[in-house]
Amino acid sequence: MLEVLLPWQEKVLHKLRHAHELRPMHAQLWITPVAYGTAALIQNWLLGLMCHGTATVQPCGQCEDCRWVIAHTHPDIFWLSARESEDQIRIDAVRELCAFVDRTSARHGRRAVVVEQAHRLNEHAANALLKSLEEPGLETLFVLLTDRPVGVMPTIRSRCGVYHLPAPERSEVLDWLRGRFDRSDSQLIQAMAYGRSMPEQTELILEKNWLSQIEGLWTGMKQLAHKKTQPSVVVAGCKELWQESLLADVLMQWTEDLIRTNSQIDGSFLQHPELYPDYTQMTVRQSRAVEQIWGIWRSLVRVRDDLNGNIQPALCYERILSNFSALF
Repeated sequence: MLEVLLPWQEKVLHKLRHAHELRPMHAQLWITPVAYGTAALIQNWLLGLMCHGTATVQPCGQCEDCRWVIAHTHPDIFWLSARESEDQIRIDAVRELCAFVDRTSARHGRRAVVVEQAHRLNEHAANALLKSLEEPGLETLFVLLTDRPVGVMPTIRSRCGVYHLPAPERSEVLDWLRGRFDRSDSQLIQAMAYGRSMPEQTELILEKNWLSQIEGLWTGMKQLAHKKTQPSVVVAGCKELWQESLLADVLMQWTEDLIRTNSQIDGSFLQHPELYPDYTQMTVRQSRAVEQIWGIWRSLVRVRDDLNGNIQPALCYERILSNFSALF
């Protein structure tokens, strides 16, 4: 399926292509915000790289190479990502990549390797990839994608041209959402807040009608703080969100706001200022309160990062919410 660029990605793609024309590099590291809409950007980049059906700057979208790119089946493009139910990219997958790089091109000589979530490369896989980056095949371009650059091995980063792709402006996302959803601006803005203004995350919240579940979850959090319910009951009320990083991220946002409130920071700095009256009633009275809330935040980060692994999300969230309740 042809992925349509989001409105603000047109200029990003133009800058990426222009930078590559000025200084061609065999390896690039694209650092993107979470839920940025990278699928459309990389597909359109590859169309421009592989198209042979037109002499114009823009890819034709009709030639055999374009059709293969759109279908995700181009013989000269290798996609590397963590396999289903695994939280790491392992060395056996990189060995397949190396075999691809060693082969000759099936078409016109130009080839591409796309590494999704490059921060998931484990140490052995990263070292194996490093060899291919140091000795790339003829006309082979590597594009590594990540939203967590600190997780990418420094020796790999040093061999790539690094591009920080900017997050869209809030006004751009809001205008885009108005054209897609028949919702009030207040609902769109609320969804944007929980989606951290990232298009894919915000779109998912609205498509799945998750705002009501998030509101119910907040009611459960208040009840936990006042010992009026149990963590298992709160978790059971948001089943649809268990496997989504969104649940961890929403809880992280509230936790960050509680840290600010307990640090007596002005309410205007909160991600969800409309909840400030509730936050003030949930002030932790224990010593080292902020440190303890940070501990909960770190637990949420671990759950979010391990969702693709062998964990039981419901049990993890119950344990975290039990620790939350114990603060009050």
